[in-house]
Amino acid sequence: MRRLIPILLIALPIAALAGTETSTPADKTVQTTVSAEPSTFSVFETSDYGFHQDLKRGSGNLEVLHNNFEADYRIPLDFTTWPNVQGGQWFLRLGADYERFDFSIHNETRLPDTLQSAAGVVALEYLVDGRTGFLIETRPGVYFQQKVNSGSFDAPTNIACVIPIFNSKEFYLIGGVTISGLSRYPVFPIGGIYWHINDKWELDGYLPDPRLVYSVSDNVGVYAGAELVGGAYKTDNRSVTPIKLSGAVLTYDEVRAGAGVTWSAKPITFDFGAGYTVQSEFDYSRAGESFDTHPAPYVRLTARLDF
Repeated sequence: MRRLIPILLIALPIAALAGTETSTPADKTVQTTVSAEPSTFSVFETSDYGFHQDLKRGSGNLEVLHNNFEADYRIPLDFTTWPNVQGGQWFLRLGADYERFDFSIHNETRLPDTLQSAAGVVALEYLVDGRTGFLIETRPGVYFQQKVNSGSFDAPTNIACVIPIFNSKEFYLIGGVTISGLSRYPVFPIGGIYWHINDKWELDGYLPDPRLVYSVSDNVGVYAGAELVGGAYKTDNRSVTPIKLSGAVLTYDEVRAGAGVTWSAKPITFDFGAGYTVQSEFDYSRAGESFDTHPAPYVRLTARLDF
Protein backbone atom coordinates (compact mmCIF):
# COMPACT_ATOMS: atom_id res chain seq x y z
CA MET A 1 0.00 0.00 0.00
CA ARG A 2 3.25 1.32 -0.10
CA ARG A 3 3.83 1.36 -1.25
CA LEU A 4 2.40 2.68 -0.06
CA ILE A 5 2.53 2.65 -2.07
CA PRO A 6 -0.47 3.77 -3.91
CA ILE A 7 -3.15 4.86 -1.63
CA LEU A 8 -0.88 4.15 1.09
CA LEU A 9 1.39 6.55 1.17
CA ILE A 10 1.42 9.02 3.79
CA ALA A 11 1.37 9.25 7.28
CA LEU A 12 3.23 10.80 9.91
CA PRO A 13 4.48 10.07 13.32
CA ILE A 14 2.66 13.10 14.51
CA ALA A 15 1.91 12.53 18.09
CA ALA A 16 5.36 13.31 19.23
CA LEU A 17 4.51 16.91 18.78
CA ALA A 18 2.29 16.23 21.77
CA GLY A 19 4.89 14.09 23.48
CA THR A 20 2.85 10.90 23.18
CA GLU A 21 3.09 7.45 21.62
CA THR A 22 1.76 6.58 18.18
CA SER A 23 2.24 4.56 15.01
CA THR A 24 3.88 5.88 11.84
CA PRO A 25 2.55 4.23 8.71
CA ALA A 26 4.10 6.49 6.18
CA ASP A 27 7.47 5.04 6.78
CA LYS A 28 5.75 1.90 8.02
CA THR A 29 6.82 2.30 11.59
CA VAL A 30 5.06 0.29 14.26
CA GLN A 31 4.05 1.74 17.60
CA THR A 32 6.93 2.59 19.88
CA THR A 33 7.75 4.55 22.99
CA VAL A 34 9.54 7.68 21.82
CA SER A 35 12.32 9.68 23.42
CA ALA A 36 13.35 13.19 22.46
CA GLU A 37 16.21 11.74 20.42
CA PRO A 38 15.19 10.38 17.00
CA SER A 39 16.65 7.07 15.93
CA THR A 40 19.65 7.21 13.59
CA PHE A 41 19.23 3.77 12.06
CA SER A 42 15.96 1.83 11.71
CA VAL A 43 15.16 -1.51 10.16
CA PHE A 44 11.85 -3.35 10.05
CA GLU A 45 10.30 -6.44 8.54
CA THR A 46 6.60 -7.20 8.07
CA SER A 47 5.09 -10.53 7.11
CA ASP A 48 1.39 -11.24 6.73
CA TYR A 49 -0.76 -13.98 5.31
CA GLY A 50 -4.22 -13.67 3.79
CA PHE A 51 -6.23 -16.86 3.90
CA HIS A 52 -8.57 -18.29 1.23
CA GLN A 53 -10.37 -15.51 -0.68
CA ASP A 54 -13.01 -16.21 -3.33
CA LEU A 55 -13.09 -13.91 -6.35
CA LYS A 56 -16.38 -12.19 -7.07
CA ARG A 57 -15.95 -12.84 -10.81
CA GLY A 58 -15.82 -16.48 -11.91
CA SER A 59 -14.96 -19.44 -9.68
CA GLY A 60 -11.38 -18.49 -8.84
CA ASN A 61 -9.84 -18.06 -5.41
CA LEU A 62 -6.50 -17.09 -3.95
CA GLU A 63 -4.29 -16.84 -0.89
CA VAL A 64 -1.57 -14.21 -0.47
CA LEU A 65 1.76 -14.02 1.36
CA HIS A 66 3.13 -10.51 1.80
CA ASN A 67 6.63 -9.54 2.97
CA ASN A 68 8.20 -6.10 3.30
CA PHE A 69 11.73 -5.18 4.42
CA GLU A 70 13.07 -1.66 4.88
CA ALA A 71 16.22 -0.06 6.34
CA ASP A 72 16.70 3.69 6.87
CA TYR A 73 19.53 5.95 8.01
CA ARG A 74 18.84 9.46 9.29
CA ILE A 75 21.36 12.33 8.83
CA PRO A 76 20.93 15.63 10.76
CA LEU A 77 21.01 18.82 8.66
CA ASP A 78 22.30 22.07 10.16
CA PHE A 79 21.89 24.45 7.22
CA THR A 80 18.90 26.22 8.80
CA THR A 81 17.03 26.50 12.11
CA TRP A 82 13.74 27.53 10.46
CA PRO A 83 10.94 27.32 11.61
CA ASN A 84 12.66 27.57 15.03
CA VAL A 85 10.36 25.19 16.90
CA GLN A 86 11.75 24.09 20.26
CA GLY A 87 13.11 20.55 19.87
CA GLY A 88 12.84 20.74 16.07
CA GLN A 89 15.51 19.78 13.52
CA TRP A 90 15.77 18.94 9.82
CA PHE A 91 16.97 15.51 8.72
CA LEU A 92 17.80 13.71 5.50
CA ARG A 93 16.64 10.08 5.62
CA LEU A 94 18.12 7.59 3.17
CA GLY A 95 17.19 3.95 2.85
CA ALA A 96 16.14 0.96 0.79
CA ASP A 97 12.88 -0.98 0.61
CA TYR A 98 11.87 -4.36 -0.81
CA GLU A 99 8.25 -5.53 -0.89
CA ARG A 100 6.70 -8.68 -2.38
CA PHE A 101 3.24 -10.21 -2.73
CA ASP A 102 3.05 -13.92 -3.64
CA PHE A 103 -0.37 -15.15 -4.76
CA SER A 104 -1.52 -18.75 -4.79
CA ILE A 105 -4.26 -18.48 -7.42
CA HIS A 106 -6.69 -21.20 -8.50
CA ASN A 107 -9.07 -21.23 -11.48
CA GLU A 108 -8.09 -17.76 -12.68
CA THR A 109 -5.37 -16.99 -15.26
CA ARG A 110 -5.85 -13.23 -15.61
CA LEU A 111 -4.12 -12.34 -12.33
CA PRO A 112 -0.36 -12.22 -11.65
CA ASP A 113 1.27 -14.74 -9.34
CA THR A 114 3.72 -12.18 -7.94
CA LEU A 115 3.98 -8.42 -7.47
CA GLN A 116 7.16 -6.88 -6.08
CA SER A 117 9.15 -3.68 -5.76
CA ALA A 118 12.73 -2.67 -5.02
CA ALA A 119 13.20 1.01 -4.27
CA GLY A 120 15.40 3.57 -2.63
CA VAL A 121 14.10 5.92 0.04
CA VAL A 122 14.97 9.63 0.03
CA ALA A 123 13.20 11.88 2.53
CA LEU A 124 13.52 15.40 3.87
CA GLU A 125 11.79 15.61 7.24
CA TYR A 126 11.42 18.06 10.09
CA LEU A 127 11.29 16.30 13.43
CA VAL A 128 10.05 17.78 16.68
CA ASP A 129 11.15 15.80 19.74
CA GLY A 130 11.75 12.78 17.53
CA ARG A 131 8.50 12.87 15.55
CA THR A 132 7.74 14.09 12.05
CA GLY A 133 6.05 17.46 11.64
CA PHE A 134 6.80 17.86 7.92
CA LEU A 135 7.77 15.29 5.29
CA ILE A 136 8.78 15.09 1.63
CA GLU A 137 9.56 11.48 0.74
CA THR A 138 10.16 9.75 -2.58
CA ARG A 139 10.76 6.07 -3.32
CA PRO A 140 12.35 5.75 -6.79
CA GLY A 141 12.60 2.16 -7.95
CA VAL A 142 11.11 -0.66 -9.98
CA TYR A 143 7.58 -1.95 -9.40
CA PHE A 144 7.14 -5.15 -11.36
CA GLN A 145 5.90 -8.75 -11.58
CA GLN A 146 8.88 -10.97 -12.45
CA LYS A 147 10.78 -9.00 -15.11
CA VAL A 148 12.07 -5.45 -14.78
CA ASN A 149 11.73 -3.11 -17.78
CA SER A 150 11.60 0.62 -18.41
CA GLY A 151 7.84 0.66 -17.85
CA SER A 152 8.23 -0.63 -14.30
CA PHE A 153 10.05 2.47 -13.00
CA ASP A 154 8.15 4.77 -10.68
CA ALA A 155 8.93 7.24 -7.90
CA PRO A 156 5.94 7.39 -5.51
CA THR A 157 6.23 10.64 -3.58
CA ASN A 158 4.53 11.80 -0.39
CA ILE A 159 4.27 15.37 0.86
CA ALA A 160 2.61 15.93 4.22
CA CYS A 161 2.57 18.12 7.31
CA VAL A 162 1.04 18.17 10.78
CA ILE A 163 -0.82 21.23 12.07
CA PRO A 164 -1.93 21.76 15.69
CA ILE A 165 -5.55 22.90 15.99
CA PHE A 166 -6.39 25.79 18.34
CA ASN A 167 -2.83 25.64 19.70
CA SER A 168 -3.74 22.31 21.23
CA LYS A 169 -1.11 19.75 22.22
CA GLU A 170 -3.70 16.99 21.98
CA PHE A 171 -5.34 17.49 18.57
CA TYR A 172 -3.62 17.75 15.20
CA LEU A 173 -4.73 17.98 11.58
CA ILE A 174 -2.73 16.10 8.93
CA GLY A 175 -2.75 17.14 5.30
CA GLY A 176 -0.82 16.14 2.23
CA VAL A 177 -0.71 14.55 -1.18
CA THR A 178 0.74 11.39 -2.71
CA ILE A 179 1.99 11.23 -6.29
CA SER A 180 2.61 8.08 -8.36
CA GLY A 181 2.93 7.64 -12.11
CA LEU A 182 1.79 4.00 -12.14
CA SER A 183 -1.12 4.32 -9.71
CA ARG A 184 -4.71 4.55 -10.90
CA TYR A 185 -4.77 7.83 -8.91
CA PRO A 186 -1.60 9.68 -10.08
CA VAL A 187 -2.28 12.48 -7.59
CA PHE A 188 -4.20 11.66 -4.43
CA PRO A 189 -4.94 14.11 -1.58
CA ILE A 190 -4.64 12.82 1.95
CA GLY A 191 -6.04 14.09 5.22
CA GLY A 192 -6.56 12.92 8.75
CA ILE A 193 -6.34 13.72 12.45
CA TYR A 194 -4.43 12.73 15.53
CA TRP A 195 -6.13 13.03 18.92
CA HIS A 196 -4.37 12.36 22.22
CA ILE A 197 -7.52 11.69 24.21
CA ASN A 198 -5.81 11.07 27.56
CA ASP A 199 -2.81 9.22 29.00
CA LYS A 200 -4.32 5.86 28.03
CA TRP A 201 -6.19 6.51 24.78
CA GLU A 202 -5.26 8.02 21.44
CA LEU A 203 -6.81 8.13 17.99
CA ASP A 204 -4.51 7.86 14.98
CA GLY A 205 -7.10 8.83 12.38
CA TYR A 206 -5.03 8.86 9.19
CA LEU A 207 -4.14 6.53 6.30
CA PRO A 208 -2.86 3.99 5.66
CA ASP A 209 -3.23 2.62 9.18
CA PRO A 210 -5.93 4.38 11.26
CA ARG A 211 -6.09 3.06 14.83
CA LEU A 212 -7.71 3.61 18.20
CA VAL A 213 -4.95 2.74 20.67
CA TYR A 214 -5.10 1.88 24.38
CA SER A 215 -1.83 1.90 26.35
CA VAL A 216 -1.86 -0.99 28.81
CA SER A 217 1.59 -0.01 30.11
CA ASP A 218 4.72 1.79 28.98
CA ASN A 219 5.66 -1.28 26.93
CA VAL A 220 2.33 -2.77 25.83
CA GLY A 221 -0.49 -1.33 23.75
CA VAL A 222 -3.62 -2.77 22.16
CA TYR A 223 -5.48 -1.32 19.21
CA ALA A 224 -8.38 -1.71 16.80
CA GLY A 225 -8.55 -0.16 13.38
CA ALA A 226 -8.09 -0.53 9.66
CA GLU A 227 -5.20 -0.88 7.22
CA LEU A 228 -4.53 -0.25 3.54
CA VAL A 229 -1.92 -2.43 1.82
CA GLY A 230 -0.86 -2.57 -1.81
CA GLY A 231 0.85 -0.76 -4.64
CA ALA A 232 0.98 -0.07 -8.38
CA TYR A 233 3.01 -2.33 -10.69
CA LYS A 234 3.89 -3.04 -14.33
CA THR A 235 3.01 -6.68 -15.06
CA ASP A 236 4.93 -8.97 -17.45
CA ASN A 237 4.16 -9.58 -21.07
CA ARG A 238 2.43 -12.97 -20.97
CA SER A 239 -0.02 -15.20 -22.73
CA VAL A 240 -3.36 -14.12 -21.28
CA THR A 241 -6.89 -13.51 -22.48
CA PRO A 242 -7.84 -10.74 -23.05
CA ILE A 243 -4.49 -9.74 -24.53
CA LYS A 244 -4.85 -6.18 -23.21
CA LEU A 245 -3.89 -7.54 -19.76
CA SER A 246 -0.47 -8.62 -21.04
CA GLY A 247 2.09 -6.11 -19.77
CA ALA A 248 -0.67 -3.98 -18.27
CA VAL A 249 -0.26 -1.63 -15.33
CA LEU A 250 -1.99 -2.99 -12.22
CA THR A 251 -2.98 -1.35 -8.93
CA TYR A 252 -3.37 -3.89 -6.13
CA ASP A 253 -5.10 -2.86 -2.89
CA GLU A 254 -6.18 -4.65 0.28
CA VAL A 255 -8.61 -3.06 2.74
CA ARG A 256 -8.34 -4.64 6.19
CA ALA A 257 -10.11 -4.31 9.52
CA GLY A 258 -8.70 -5.87 12.66
CA ALA A 259 -7.03 -5.54 16.04
CA GLY A 260 -3.64 -6.18 17.53
CA VAL A 261 -1.09 -5.75 20.29
CA THR A 262 2.31 -4.03 20.38
CA TRP A 263 5.22 -4.74 22.70
CA SER A 264 8.26 -2.49 22.89
CA ALA A 265 11.54 -2.75 24.78
CA LYS A 266 14.16 -0.56 23.15
CA PRO A 267 15.56 -1.08 20.64
CA ILE A 268 12.99 -3.64 19.47
CA THR A 269 9.25 -3.44 18.89
CA PHE A 270 6.83 -6.20 17.87
CA ASP A 271 3.35 -5.63 16.45
CA PHE A 272 0.99 -8.58 16.00
CA GLY A 273 -2.34 -8.04 14.27
CA ALA A 274 -5.19 -10.13 12.90
CA GLY A 275 -8.59 -9.55 11.40
CA TYR A 276 -10.39 -9.63 8.08
CA THR A 277 -9.36 -8.47 4.65
CA VAL A 278 -12.62 -6.76 3.75
CA GLN A 279 -11.67 -6.69 0.08
CA SER A 280 -8.69 -7.26 -2.19
CA GLU A 281 -8.79 -5.59 -5.60
CA PHE A 282 -6.69 -6.13 -8.73
CA ASP A 283 -7.42 -3.07 -10.86
CA TYR A 284 -6.14 -2.92 -14.44
CA SER A 285 -7.52 0.61 -14.66
CA ARG A 286 -5.90 1.48 -18.00
CA ALA A 287 -7.22 -1.75 -19.53
CA GLY A 288 -10.70 -1.37 -18.06
CA GLU A 289 -10.66 -4.63 -16.04
CA SER A 290 -10.83 -5.24 -12.30
CA PHE A 291 -11.18 -8.24 -9.98
CA ASP A 292 -12.40 -8.12 -6.38
CA THR A 293 -12.48 -10.74 -3.63
CA HIS A 294 -14.85 -11.62 -0.83
CA PRO A 295 -13.72 -11.05 2.79
CA ALA A 296 -11.23 -13.44 4.37
CA PRO A 297 -9.08 -13.54 7.56
CA TYR A 298 -5.45 -12.44 7.76
CA VAL A 299 -2.61 -12.43 10.31
CA ARG A 300 0.36 -10.04 10.44
CA LEU A 301 3.62 -9.68 12.39
CA THR A 302 5.98 -6.68 12.27
CA ALA A 303 9.36 -6.43 13.96
CA ARG A 304 11.29 -3.16 14.16
CA LEU A 305 14.73 -2.14 15.46
CA ASP A 306 15.66 1.48 16.23
CA PHE A 307 19.18 2.59 17.14
